[in-house]
Amino acid sequence: MKKLIWILLGAVLLWNCKEENGGIVAPEGVVSEFTDARDSKVYRCVTIGEQTWMAENLAYRLPMGSIDGCFTYLEGVVETDKIEITYDDFLEAIQQAIDEGRYSDDMGMLGFILSSSSTIDGFFVELKSWIEYDEEEYDVFGLQPAWDFSEEIRKELKPSPIAIAEAVETELTSAEEDNGAYSSVNGFLYTYEAAQKVIPEGWRLPTDEDWKKLEAFLGMNDKELDVLDEWRDDGAGRLLKDEHTGFNVTYGGAKAYGRFNPSGRNPKLYCYINKGTNAYFWSSSKLQQNDSTQVAIIRSVSQWDDRILRGTSNLEAAYSIRCIKE
Repeated sequence: MKKLIWILLGAVLLWNCKEENGGIVAPEGVVSEFTDARDSKVYRCVTIGEQTWMAENLAYRLPMGSIDGCFTYLEGVVETDKIEITYDDFLEAIQQAIDEGRYSDDMGMLGFILSSSSTIDGFFVELKSWIEYDEEEYDVFGLQPAWDFSEEIRKELKPSPIAIAEAVETELTSAEEDNGAYSSVNGFLYTYEAAQKVIPEGWRLPTDEDWKKLEAFLGMNDKELDVLDEWRDDGAGRLLKDEHTGFNVTYGGAKAYGRFNPSGRNPKLYCYINKGTNAYFWSSSKLQQNDSTQVAIIRSVSQWDDRILRGTSNLEAAYSIRCIKE
């Protein structure tokens, strides 16, 4: 009998409370808080039905940012092969290789040229001039092997983790200046791979079934729950966005992939879409599109549409995350 009373009360809450426009009133979400121990950020959370969701987009920054698949709006991917290698890095790598026995500088010639140069390019210009000076006689100083060895080191040399981190931070700062401090309101956008790494303890990336359970609680028709790559059910979408549920949709847009990214244009500007109009959220659920391609199931909510999109996406796109409590 008691169970029946609760069911009837739920039905009254969902279906019998009317707004002036004839629509239904959203159920009241129960608000709580969660503090992420990794960065001390406090998240507003909400319990809707039997589920507890973060009522804010996840805003944890992965250590290497865009290299790790974590973006603010308009942020470009740092190309590590274009980060400048310092001469000190080059000297250190040369010395390490000599210490490892990869080259012997018995004559001291390589050390002499290294000490007289101040840049990597300057070193190779200096070494080349010595080779040309000696090439008509014989390579008494072993200069050609020194060239080959040094060139090999230059090709192997990678920017230091500190240099990479600085480049990533510079790109983040620049993007945040351009996008109006996007991440402070909208959190970060994550690729599917990054989304697997970024969830705090005690929470998880919601499955497609988690999203459907939320949609069903908000009244979505059973026949529409499984519809894929279409916008579904005006009522559930309207309730999800209603302030009473506390889900608090923010329209952070996305870092799009494929047909949403016009070819031949600056990817920093044109791969980002719909900030201020659409929200895009990952689920953890994937589908096998063909023998070589997997896609993930996502949700999208629009400021201009009361339906909810259950769609599919390439895993390289970057979307917001709403964590659900374990």
